[in-house]
Amino acid sequence: MTQHRLRFPPQFPYRRSAAGKPPVTGLTGRTGPVVNRVLTDLRLSRPGREVARAGLGAGGGSNMEAVTILLNREVRDFNRGKDREDLTVEEAEAAFANLDQLADTVRDRISTALGRTS
Repeated sequence: MTQHRLRFPPQFPYRRSAAGKPPVTGLTGRTGPVVNRVLTDLRLSRPGREVARAGLGAGGGSNMEAVTILLNREVRDFNRGKDREDLTVEEAEAAFANLDQLADTVRDRISTALGRTS
């Protein structure tokens, strides 16, 4: 009988945030509530498809998925094209601190694409 060993990615040292969580986890954990806020601001349902049809290149999924894609792109642009797994602690903390402003940018872009004025 052969034994299978699980391979885990190497652990990198990181500073803990004030809440005691790693910054990238904090950024990932905060994205869902921020996406919900954007949808609430726009008065759109999570399962709807208005955002996907708005022509913003967010894919053909639900509003929740489309806004998440757009917000992730905004975070990547904020960090000069780096993916989340490649962020330094400082970059992740900066993205976390600016997540609400990045979401406001996404919200405004969606609102414009949907032909809304506010």
